[in-house]
Amino acid sequence: MRSRSPPTTTRRLRGSAAAFTSASASTPSAAAPAPTGLLALPDDILTAICAAAGQAELPALRLSCTGLLGPANAAARRLCLRRASRLHCSLSSFHGAKDIVIEDWTEGWLEEVVQALPGVDSLRLGRLQPVTSATAAALARLPRLRRLDCTGGSLTEGAVAALATLPLSLTSLSLRECCSLSDARLAALLAGLPGLKEADLSLCAQLGDGALAQLGRCTQLAKIDLTGCERFSELGLRQLASAPIRTLLVSACCQLTDGCLEAIAAGMPRLACLGLFEAGEEVTDAGLAHLASLRGSLTALDMGYSTWSHTPAGLQQLLARLTGLRLLNIGGCEGTTDAVVATVAQHCRQLTQLDVSESQRVTAAGVGQLGKLPALLELNLGWNIRLRDCWLEGLPPCLTRLDLSFCGELTDGALRHLGARLPGLASVTLRKCGRITEAGLSHLSACTALSHLDLSHCQHITGLAPLRTLRALASLVLVDASRALHPPCMALLAELPALRAVEISSKRLDDGCMQALSHASQLTSLALSSCPRVSERGLLALCRSRGLRALAIDRCPQLTERPAALEQLQRRLPLLRLARPPSRPTAAALLEY
Repeated sequence: MRSRSPPTTTRRLRGSAAAFTSASASTPSAAAPAPTGLLALPDDILTAICAAAGQAELPALRLSCTGLLGPANAAARRLCLRRASRLHCSLSSFHGAKDIVIEDWTEGWLEEVVQALPGVDSLRLGRLQPVTSATAAALARLPRLRRLDCTGGSLTEGAVAALATLPLSLTSLSLRECCSLSDARLAALLAGLPGLKEADLSLCAQLGDGALAQLGRCTQLAKIDLTGCERFSELGLRQLASAPIRTLLVSACCQLTDGCLEAIAAGMPRLACLGLFEAGEEVTDAGLAHLASLRGSLTALDMGYSTWSHTPAGLQQLLARLTGLRLLNIGGCEGTTDAVVATVAQHCRQLTQLDVSESQRVTAAGVGQLGKLPALLELNLGWNIRLRDCWLEGLPPCLTRLDLSFCGELTDGALRHLGARLPGLASVTLRKCGRITEAGLSHLSACTALSHLDLSHCQHITGLAPLRTLRALASLVLVDASRALHPPCMALLAELPALRAVEISSKRLDDGCMQALSHASQLTSLALSSCPRVSERGLLALCRSRGLRALAIDRCPQLTERPAALEQLQRRLPLLRLARPPSRPTAAALLEY
């Protein structure tokens, strides 16, 4: 499967911003002075500073000024560690922590958490250790635990029995990728969780109709993810319907049929979000027709890459009735045509997010219809290899995010249309748009709110000088944009005041580039991958970047083979953490747990 652009945000349905009024709105008032000094730093950096000060100092920081109140509270609430051994103080000093994330943990350390932090309400355990009966027994002694994430954990028989004694306060449980979980084990676990509201069981390959029958007995269950679970059938979905489901994700479930969709539509009348990404191949127009009965509740529908046996006419009839949709993914569907897009533009007037990527049957006439969507904020037109510059003339001016990945026929003229038509753009992805040049980037100067720009694989871009005008640019991706990766371009990044995150992958990047990049003191996050020419000298140049908080390194042999250099950098920048490299997933669902 082809590599595709990753989601730029968590791809969940975003509600429209709530309007507000004020009695004094009509009275002009003096603008508040911009913060200076320490308070001018981003909130995430202030939170890290508060956390480094220690729990004992947080009460004083809260009282020092209103600007530190929020960061101090965030630092008090969250404890996130890569390894338990990295914690060089007693857990009791984090007595206010409510949210704990730990990747490399031990049963002994978890026992300490139970004793020292009984008020924890959210806990995420890494997959490096199996979940045993002793682990589960310890978790059961956290009386206020509401959210538990055991993604990828190996559950023993004893662990399942012990987990059944979890506190009644638990409302959210994630057992994603727990491949040893069977119907019987899940039934034993759920029997002790009557208040469960959310369950992530994606990629639990052994679960079938028995598991769905037990889930149907959870009288408060509103959200469930069954992505990749291929053993359940129409019977199981009918039993699941006993629960008040509002969000159902059954993506990558190839066994779905017309009967399955009928069971969903008939048994879940309050369903608001339905994920069918890469789902069953046997669904026909008759199956789609069943979903029309959800027109009063359904606000999000993900049908991306569902190569069903439906026709464009069947898809039109469905979408004409789902007038309340706010999120829709019909990208990669064989039935997506100009007529279908026109139906969406005519009837789905509340849409804020739309994906019509890799829809090769859509032409200029179809794209031109999108200008009729008055509330559309996010649009994905990626992988439409026939897309031309002039097709973008009619896009709705309210757009804030636009993905044009792998549209290889686009030229600088496309950016001219974006600058003239879409001044409110905040995110633009031009990944693999190989005909875009440095001159074309100058047209984006009209997009004064642009905060994210992806220029990956744009081989004809030889300089970044036009980016100087993008004063709001906070995130820049330069994966394999080799001709723009030289010291003068890297030095220019220091002139972008809002720039916080940069991702670079290139065999051309060397120590000279790193020296120039190190002067961008405003950077907080840097990701380097496939940079074989960067050595220890280039890495240590980052000591100048005092604001750097996250560094991801992947396939950089001169760096990964010299851990001492990384340790020296962390000593010089004590707030720096080593992060995981950014992923470049294949086609991704818009609806995720």
